[in-house]
Amino acid sequence: MIRQPLYKAPALTKGLEILEFLSLARDELNAEEISTGLGRSVGEIYRMLQVLEELGYISRNDNKFSITNRLHVISMGWPPIRNLVAAALPIMRNVSSMSRQSCHLAVESGVEMVVIAGVEAPGFFGFAVRPGYRQPLHRSSSGRILLAFQSLDARQLMIDEIRESGQPIDDDALGKELNKISR
Repeated sequence: MIRQPLYKAPALTKGLEILEFLSLARDELNAEEISTGLGRSVGEIYRMLQVLEELGYISRNDNKFSITNRLHVISMGWPPIRNLVAAALPIMRNVSSMSRQSCHLAVESGVEMVVIAGVEAPGFFGFAVRPGYRQPLHRSSSGRILLAFQSLDARQLMIDEIRESGQPIDDDALGKELNKISR
């Protein structure tokens, strides 16, 4: 049985659909490409695009749109994230200093891991992963670590959710690797 929402807010729904669609796009998209991708007419989304641009959630370049980092900035101000980053940064700086490597902090976000903070390697050269970077949990080292240290039930729920998102998973190989990481 499909659960019907208690309230409907069509404009909000359209705006959020646009943001989610643009967040997955590899390139800037014009209004027609967005409308086609969402299964809506250009007329349905035109005002949404204007308002999202005015509010700074999306930007326009030659009539093509892309998402900005405004949602990321808003989420980073949320006290649990802000406090986590504040607590982690001194530890990350110490790890980076001792290892002479960059260090980043990633959290689970749906079926992905997202980097929320990073410390660059000391010295002139280094490889760093920038805040905002996302990858499917099972396809990144950080994501695998997040999966490995879950309870077995929580881990399985996360893997099931990844699978439902359409991501292919080699269960045997992933299971062996997660067990090795947790050991």
